[in-house]
Amino acid sequence: KVTDGAGHEYTKTVTVVVTDVNDNTPKNLQLSTLIIIDGTPANTQIATVSATDADTNTQFYYGLVDDNTTDNNKFSITIDGKLSITETVNLATKSSYKVYIRVADGNASDPLKRDLLGEFTLTVKPRLTITSSNTLNINEGENTTHTLTANENATFSIIENTSNLFSLSGTNNATLAFNGTTTDFESATKSYSVKVKATTGNEDYKNTEQTIAINLVDINDNTPTDILLTGNIDNNVGTIEDDKRKLLDGSSSGTVATLTTTDADTNNTFTYTLTNNENNTLKISNDGTKLELQATVDYETNTDKTLSFSIKVNDGNGHEFT
Repeated sequence: KVTDGAGHEYTKTVTVVVTDVNDNTPKNLQLSTLIIIDGTPANTQIATVSATDADTNTQFYYGLVDDNTTDNNKFSITIDGKLSITETVNLATKSSYKVYIRVADGNASDPLKRDLLGEFTLTVKPRLTITSSNTLNINEGENTTHTLTANENATFSIIENTSNLFSLSGTNNATLAFNGTTTDFESATKSYSVKVKATTGNEDYKNTEQTIAINLVDINDNTPTDILLTGNIDNNVGTIEDDKRKLLDGSSSGTVATLTTTDADTNNTFTYTLTNNENNTLKISNDGTKLELQATVDYETNTDKTLSFSIKVNDGNGHEFT
């Protein structure tokens, strides 16, 4: 307010703006984690550095302090605080790292910048790993159990079970059961999978997942359904016309056909036996896979001009077809 001495006055409001200057030292220098995981590859970011400052216009600049007593030569850091390890982490040879970090609240040309130093110890921890097998082979139609193990005392859970054939039980849910009673190798599905999770805590390195596959093994549980005469016929024995095998009059030895059996199982060993062998003209080859002549074919004495016989096949597990 101003007065001119004659009773005249004038009042005006004046606003003074206070500008924040960089006059406070950074505080609370810290790492986002003090854990580094065994097996971390070289040149991997392992933490983020942060700090606080009472000033509102502060821009932080991070760096490593030159110091021969720490492991700073095994780290790199970006100006905005991304800390990386420059060697592959191996718990067997090194269980911890010391790193010495500086934060400044201004760049090198800022006369008001202030530094804060901090030394941190990072402990190397093993990553939780499921050590039990991820592949099992079991006979079709059978149940099985599988013990889950890890490199630490972990608790297990199922996180994906589309077939609903798996369950967990026992201490720490470490016994995985597979109900395979209804499984059939001859069906479209020959493998079943489940995804399990192992955990020892909330941190990422204390949790891991594994997909386990159950592969069905074909067993000899089906009966043969057909016997086919396939393959070539020896030229001295006869010819194939319209899928019919015609024997030459006077032929007496050679291959008539290769024997093929239709069976849903894939792992059979077939044994063939001739029955009702007209005039004992045919035989099974020594290797058990072919139908052969062993007597002379006589057109004139063969009344109906055909050669009749029966073949019985055994699949090696008591299943027979004639």
